[in-house]
Amino acid sequence: MQVCLVTGGNSGVGLMTAVGLAKLGNHVFIACRCATKAAKAIEYIQQRTGNQNVEFLPLDLASLDSVRNCVTLFNSKNLPLHILVNNAGIFNRRGTTKEGFELIWGTNYLGHFLLTYLLLEKMQKSAPGRIIMISSDLALSPSSINWDLLVKKTPLNFLNLYAISKLCLLLLTQELSQRLNNSQITVNAIHPGFVQSNITIWHHFSKYLGLGISPEAGAYSTVICTTSPDYQDISGKFLDRHNQEILLPKIARNQAILQQLWQRSLLWTGCNQQQNLQTKQTINYHENDGIWGPISLNLDNRELEEITKHILNKVLPRFPKKILFT
Repeated sequence: MQVCLVTGGNSGVGLMTAVGLAKLGNHVFIACRCATKAAKAIEYIQQRTGNQNVEFLPLDLASLDSVRNCVTLFNSKNLPLHILVNNAGIFNRRGTTKEGFELIWGTNYLGHFLLTYLLLEKMQKSAPGRIIMISSDLALSPSSINWDLLVKKTPLNFLNLYAISKLCLLLLTQELSQRLNNSQITVNAIHPGFVQSNITIWHHFSKYLGLGISPEAGAYSTVICTTSPDYQDISGKFLDRHNQEILLPKIARNQAILQQLWQRSLLWTGCNQQQNLQTKQTINYHENDGIWGPISLNLDNRELEEITKHILNKVLPRFPKKILFT
């Protein structure tokens, strides 16, 4: 049994992914906004699979505080985490997130970035593990990222922001696969195809027109990629619904863009401050500078006490020569 977390696991591809993982006897968490819809989804999964280890986690990806609360709640259960499926997404809504980011990009990408970043330590301790980003073939269309658009209300051309949000998930896939290269955690992105889901009115009515594929078919590639031994060492790939590799766009292979998105994501989610606190830096001064050192920038109580004694006994009694002359 593995522990799995699926965002948007209450409907569509996310629900069918949760069903597929639960069928294999895994402990599945579905993370979404609506508790009522989650309860119906859990009942459906349990009846269809006979697996009672299905739970709900409240998560609103348009709120970074909600993402943090979701991670805190999951960590309080003292369970490992082996599989993370970043599936949830919106298509044509307009506005901004709680923190003021463009709504589509903030929900589809930035919320998932923070969720993944905060769960990385848990997944590394639980390794081996697998992370899946549900992207789209629309991610292949943008050739650049206008960073200014990401901190404004959704523009008239919302389709461009949707494409950029899915492109950023591809970029995150590449960046994480490089950073987690020796950690037994794989990261891949999947385009599930045109699915008969409720993400747009066209997807909703497509089944009546005989267009697209079922949510079960859309979830197939994700379930295979998260559970099959054939994919335990494959990372950094973009796969279609038949698990065939899709060639990454040029921008997704640009290391400068990958780094820029990573640093901006850390800054915008406040993770850069956490990173600075965890990094204990030391400054070494030359003896001739007259500055006492080396001193760590991340001090414990003992070090603070030692420095305080030195300042009181050695530094304060020595007045600067200019003051004495004056």
